[in-house]
Amino acid sequence: MKKKIVDTNYLYITARIRSLERSLLSNARMERMLEARSDEDALKVLSECGYGEVTVTSAEELELILSETRDSMLSTLERIAPDRALIKVFRTKYDYHNLKALLKSEALSLDAQPLLIDSGRIQAKALFDMIRQDDLRNMPNAMRNAAVDARELLSRTGDPQLSDVLLDHACFKEMREMAKEAQSKFLIGYVKLFIDAANLRAIIRALRIGYATDFIRGILAAGGNINPTRLFSVIVSGSSLAEFYTGTLLEEAAATGTPAIQGDTPLTMFERLCDEALIKYMKASKLVAFGDQPLIGYIAAREAEFIAIRTIMSGRKAGVSRDVLRERLRDAYV
Repeated sequence: MKKKIVDTNYLYITARIRSLERSLLSNARMERMLEARSDEDALKVLSECGYGEVTVTSAEELELILSETRDSMLSTLERIAPDRALIKVFRTKYDYHNLKALLKSEALSLDAQPLLIDSGRIQAKALFDMIRQDDLRNMPNAMRNAAVDARELLSRTGDPQLSDVLLDHACFKEMREMAKEAQSKFLIGYVKLFIDAANLRAIIRALRIGYATDFIRGILAAGGNINPTRLFSVIVSGSSLAEFYTGTLLEEAAATGTPAIQGDTPLTMFERLCDEALIKYMKASKLVAFGDQPLIGYIAAREAEFIAIRTIMSGRKAGVSRDVLRERLRDAYV
């Protein structure tokens, strides 16, 4: 039986997290990046967030810096966390992102390496070699089974969307089981909300495109707070999604998603509200004196920070107006 880890085991790492939180990208810092006269001045703000002097000339260079920072953060926290299973939950989605990219690239004879992210449980290069050599023995069992099934499905149907759904569901199941293994109620709650948000996103996108209800039934994942069978019945009956989500953290996202189906509101606004539901959940960790919650909240905050930096800098380079970028940015954790 796994040794029980108690809140006091997190005294040291909580103190360290509280110190690190002061360097997070706040709403005020994001605003300064938006208002900066040049891209160089915008990047200077990141020096206050522990990135050092950032000088990049392309999106690829920025992505490399963010990827290296993410991997370094997760590795550091893994070394000092009382329970590494907490970190593995966050690493798992990068494993499956890489697996999806590799299987689709294999089927289409494309180079997947530019799409790979080195933040999973398995190094991207190692996973690349496993797929290329068709040797999956060193994959976690659940991931190996999903890879075999997804590859067969992709070969049989030629539809990468179906294989992506299969891998997403396998990813959610692994995340859920690892959260249970970590015996963290807060992390279990986060994973359940993560699945709920993924299901809501899938529904809005599918209805916006006009997919048949049978397809929508297949994309809904189990394991969240909201039963997918009940959710599907709401879709089939034509009942209000907004009313169905009333009283949940996704209430505002669902209300915005309904008009987004018709194109009356931007899909980016709906996506932002889904992410902010997760951030709102994580902000509860700031009220905890010590325990696993501050660690979990900090990882989620850093991941949101990477998205914000990418959004601001890519938007600036594309000439997107400040007001439009403000609408796309999520509320900061700090």
